[in-house]
Amino acid sequence: MAIPIISEVIGLGKEYLKGKQEIKAAKTKAEAQVIVNSAQNLSDWEKIQAKASESSWKDEYLVVLLTMPIILCMFPSIANDVQRGFEVLSTLPDWYQWSLLAGISASFGLKVTNKFKR
Repeated sequence: MAIPIISEVIGLGKEYLKGKQEIKAAKTKAEAQVIVNSAQNLSDWEKIQAKASESSWKDEYLVVLLTMPIILCMFPSIANDVQRGFEVLSTLPDWYQWSLLAGISASFGLKVTNKFKR
């Protein structure tokens, strides 16, 4: 009489553990699907951004803007003015400087803001 009861208890234990494993596997599969969907959405968004920037002059403008001080420093009469301009820029609020950095970085496809989220 004890053997059938023990067998039944063992069978119930096996079913319980099997159910827990199936739940865990389903959760893992769902989490993996969320990651895949997130990656796909990010990829789609980056394709949309690349398509939109094909006819944009924003990147070229920023390249000219960023190289302008280098070109101007080649002229001794203007080099002091460029230096004073950078001194003035360094007095701007930190939030503005970081916003400018993030905007320029985003324009060139660098994800600076992801580093600050961590």
